Amino acid sequence: MAATWLIYGAFFAPAGLFTDDEIIYAAMIDRFATAGSFIIQNGYDINHAESLRLVTLRAGPHGLVPQYPSGFGIIAAPFYLLGGLQGIIFLNTLASVLTLWLTYKIACALFDDKRLAVNAALIFGLATFAADYAFAIWPHATSNGFVAAAIYAAILSIKDGGRVWLWGALAGVMIGLGVAIRAEVIMVAPVLFIWVFVNARYPGRTLAAFLFALAAGLAVAAWLNYLKFGVFNPLTYGAESEGVSNRTLGGYVVYAPYGLLVAAFAMSLRWKRMQQWVTGNWGWVMLVLGIVIAASIPTARDIALKILNGLYALVVDLRHLSYIDTHPRIDHVDNEFYRYYGMLKKSLLESLPWLSLTVFAIVGLFKSRQRSAFALCLLLPLALFMPYAAYEWIGGRANNMRYVSPVLPLLAIMASCAWSTISKDRNVWLYRTALASVLLTSGLLYAFSARSAQLGFADAFFVTGGAQWMALALLLLSIAWIVLPASRRWLQLPVVVATQACFMLAFVSAYAGDASMTRYVRSMVAQQTQSTRYIEPNAHVFAPGYFALYFQLLRPEATLAFHDPRNIAQDIEFMNIALAQGRPVYIA
Repeated sequence: MAATWLIYGAFFAPAGLFTDDEIIYAAMIDRFATAGSFIIQNGYDINHAESLRLVTLRAGPHGLVPQYPSGFGIIAAPFYLLGGLQGIIFLNTLASVLTLWLTYKIACALFDDKRLAVNAALIFGLATFAADYAFAIWPHATSNGFVAAAIYAAILSIKDGGRVWLWGALAGVMIGLGVAIRAEVIMVAPVLFIWVFVNARYPGRTLAAFLFALAAGLAVAAWLNYLKFGVFNPLTYGAESEGVSNRTLGGYVVYAPYGLLVAAFAMSLRWKRMQQWVTGNWGWVMLVLGIVIAASIPTARDIALKILNGLYALVVDLRHLSYIDTHPRIDHVDNEFYRYYGMLKKSLLESLPWLSLTVFAIVGLFKSRQRSAFALCLLLPLALFMPYAAYEWIGGRANNMRYVSPVLPLLAIMASCAWSTISKDRNVWLYRTALASVLLTSGLLYAFSARSAQLGFADAFFVTGGAQWMALALLLLSIAWIVLPASRRWLQLPVVVATQACFMLAFVSAYAGDASMTRYVRSMVAQQTQSTRYIEPNAHVFAPGYFALYFQLLRPEATLAFHDPRNIAQDIEFMNIALAQGRPVYIA
């Protein structure tokens, strides 16, 4: 699989752009590779028209700069010089192969089972949407590699007694530098810190090294942002309206009490009796008591309900978004399905119908001797999802829940653990279930496609409720397996068939759905780019969508403007200025 990915990424993946984000990333990488700078003037230094700022360019002290972290521009620059956009794609492919290998290593380190680890790597590569970002220009795959490396180093820091400080430092620096690629990587830090603190025999040296290296990595990210925005903050996107993320480091002091509460809870978990309380009956009592208290306080109740609705929408069914019928970029097509930013976007469960298998990990958290392993696999995805659930942020233009991609290895490992549990007795009939699973999968896809005149063979199943029903069936069978041990002999067949069918559906979603759609768009944009390169190098271009015109940002005398119908007067004024300068003007 790794070799196939590398060959495809190097030679066959279409080098076209997919999103507005990738336009800015491509321009950022080009500027650093060719000029050692992140400034993308786009004529803004001469003509201060707001349409020249595009969507994700910010006005820094020295000119227009990308809002995104600059680390990817530095890492990708050598690959860009060697292969252009194809070189950037190959970097992400390399990172995805690294993450594939780290998925295997993390599973081995957590569960000491090579067969389980191999299955986890196969699930990650074949039954998740990892491939959608392995052949892309935006840096999700690269930042995911940093996250996977940090997780693996954190695990080794509690196992390798002689070099705990080294592994702790590696985990910290991977997160710190990962923030310089994508800011959401910082959400991994508190979970790993608490997990190491609770599970390490002597956490002092490990966490000291972790925090020192983390601070060093964050200092690099903050310094890069200071060069762009004039603000020494590793998390800022340079926008005044972003509040917290645009503060100086001193602005985060207000969050210190919350950090102290989390630290106090983590310290209490080192007490064996507290661990027994949390995972025993007292834990359930405290959970129920907390729910009752929260439900009795209106503000707390409203916040909790908002987060729960967001979790349900993002994880299970996007049709439950609170703004589904009012968002300007979401269209309800013939009361049948929704298009999000012009795409058939899927919730996490619609992409991964096998996600129901995490119920085995939840049980393992309370009953297994590998409690710490299951805690890491469950809590890190939950911590990453919670902020997006609170705001119901679906990630803009993408086929899937791209912000959850850093924890796909852990989700794959949990699925592999469940598969190992339900397929322990590898009788001959287990292999025959593969044929039954193929027939079941094909029948489901065909049945749902027959219901829709507008959707394709695979799309109809995933965006009209089919994935949810299949995941529910798997969940009910899994619960029956857990609570009815005496019936496992006859339950094994339906559980195995349902599990294999969900894996196959995830494969169809990832490759026949997401990757196929992305390849089509990238190929089309690559062709459009070639056909528009005749535009004069000093031309001014107005375009409502500019994927194929990104090269205008790379030309020192050219300008590329986003046509905003709400500001036509300013656009006309700028056009007149360009024409008066003797520059050709194009309107797309």
